[in-house]
Amino acid sequence: MSKLFKLALVGLWFLSLGLSLEEKVVAVKVDKKKVETGEIFTYEVTVQGNLESSAKLKLPEFKGLRVVSQSQSRSYSIKGGVAKTTINFAYHIFAPNPGVYTIEPVTLESAKNKYQSQAITIKAAGKPLEEKKKILPYIEKGTSL
Repeated sequence: MSKLFKLALVGLWFLSLGLSLEEKVVAVKVDKKKVETGEIFTYEVTVQGNLESSAKLKLPEFKGLRVVSQSQSRSYSIKGGVAKTTINFAYHIFAPNPGVYTIEPVTLESAKNKYQSQAITIKAAGKPLEEKKKILPYIEKGTSL
């Protein structure tokens, strides 16, 4: 075999490995990593690929945070005879108390593979919401000295 042919075969092999590794994708993102207590931020999850019906998706529990609303969308496409599913989750969340919160990774497991996103850390500053509620009427009214 010629050297060029061997290189082409190795290149195709690496290409096929890359395609199979990207078969499923789990990604997460937030619009803010630093917030004030009570300030709403968005946490988005995207799961994309040729998903098996037996695949199990484990979403985080948002420990210590409060979920205000949640939405979900799903789309399907077929390209080159390969079906691809995209599922999006959006959560609107706030921290009721100051502190550092870690949102655990999202996990997608099938019979053959396990995919996991990264964990995300949110820093919340300010007074706890209970204290903010007590002083809110004074802030809205305004004070003069």
